[in-house]
Amino acid sequence: MKPLAHLAMVATLLNVAACSDGNTTEPEPSATRRETIQSFHTTISKVRSSSNEWYEVAIAVDGSNSFAMPVFFMSEGQFVQLSDEAAAKQIDRWLKERAEGVAAFGAFGQQFGEGKPFVAIDVERAE
Repeated sequence: MKPLAHLAMVATLLNVAACSDGNTTEPEPSATRRETIQSFHTTISKVRSSSNEWYEVAIAVDGSNSFAMPVFFMSEGQFVQLSDEAAAKQIDRWLKERAEGVAAFGAFGQQFGEGKPFVAIDVERAE
């Protein structure tokens, strides 16, 4: 897998994995404060230009340039056109699958005696 494609996949997954449906197992103490250190955003858009239209995924990381790439839908190895509704369902499924992959790839927890999963960042790979 090419590095840019891998980065896009990981960034997308992390973005989706960070989403919450509002249900937590433990109530947050009212004194808890969060300060955003850095974030990245994944946006999938429908782009229209003259008589053409297509979908595009854009990934932006704070302090870095964002990049965008077209989204294509395939069935049995062939590119296919989907209705807006069908495309939205496929995009939703794809993003959620990527989030599950990131969570499984970077999360540790109960195997180390922790009650909840956590992310371990390898500092040897940071530079």
